[in-house]
Amino acid sequence: MKIIFVRHGETEWNKLARFQGSSDIELSDVGHEQARLVGKRLEDIEISAIYSSTFKRAYATAVAIRGDRDIEIQKDKRLGEIDFGHWEGMLFEDVKIKYPEDFAVYRQRPHECVIPGEGSLDKARKRAWQALNEIIELHKGTDNNIVIAAHGGIIRLMIFELLNIGTEAFTSFPLHNTAVSVVEITPERNILRLFNDISHLGLD
Repeated sequence: MKIIFVRHGETEWNKLARFQGSSDIELSDVGHEQARLVGKRLEDIEISAIYSSTFKRAYATAVAIRGDRDIEIQKDKRLGEIDFGHWEGMLFEDVKIKYPEDFAVYRQRPHECVIPGEGSLDKARKRAWQALNEIIELHKGTDNNIVIAAHGGIIRLMIFELLNIGTEAFTSFPLHNTAVSVVEITPERNILRLFNDISHLGLD
C-alpha cells in the first residue's frame, strides 16, 4: 500500500507568508492551477481512496486530484492543519517581532513550543495519527494507492509518525504547495519513496 500525501495549492495567505493554520482560506487562482497540475500528474495512477481535510483549500485540491474518477472524497477534521490560535492571520515577520521568544522556540526547538490554539505539535501529531492509523487499518494487506490531501504541517507530522522521526525535525522538512510525498506501507517497515516533489509545477 502507498500513501500519497499532497499538500493543498497556494492561498493568498501562503503568498503573503501569513500563519494560516485552522483558518479556512480558499485557494488563490495560482492555487487552483497548481491543483489542476497535480491532478494531471496523478491522473494515470490507480487510486483506491481519497481523504481530505475539511478545509476548503485541501478539499479543492482533492477534487482536482479526483478528476473523472468515481470516488467519494472522505473528509476528516483530524487531517486539518495545526491550530495556531492568535498567530493566525499574522505575517510570519510580525509574529517574530511581537512574540520573539516564542517564535524562536518554534523555529529552533519546535517540539518544545507551546503552540497557540493547538497546544503543541505532539498534540496535533497524535490526532492526525488517529485518522491515518484508521486509514491504514482499513486498507491493510492491499496494494492500494491512497491519497491524503491535507496541509504542510500535518502532513509532516504524519510522515514523521510513519518513519519514527522526532517532532524536533519539524522545521527541517519544508513542504511546498501541492508537493507530492509518498510512503510505502509494508509489513516489515515503512519506506519514504518521495518527499516534497513539485516537478509537476515546472519550476527550476
